[in-house]
Amino acid sequence: MTPEENIIYKIQLLEELVESQERLLTSANTIINMKTRLVELCEQEIELYKRKNSRLQVTVFGLCIILLLNVIVHLISIITLVK
Repeated sequence: MTPEENIIYKIQLLEELVESQERLLTSANTIINMKTRLVELCEQEIELYKRKNSRLQVTVFGLCIILLLNVIVHLISIITLVK
């Protein structure tokens, strides 16, 4: 192989290396974009759970108040029966 052919061969290898690195960067960017989207979806899901949990807490609190009032009414009726 002549020195010129050797230089041409090395240039071709370098071009292939550059193309491979560009494909790798494109793939890496795609992965980063997909992971960013996954994080966004997870954040949305967390917000949905927070809202759902908040509504559930309000419901449970309301039911506890109703139960407490029911117990008070029954205690009052028992006290009035005992007298």
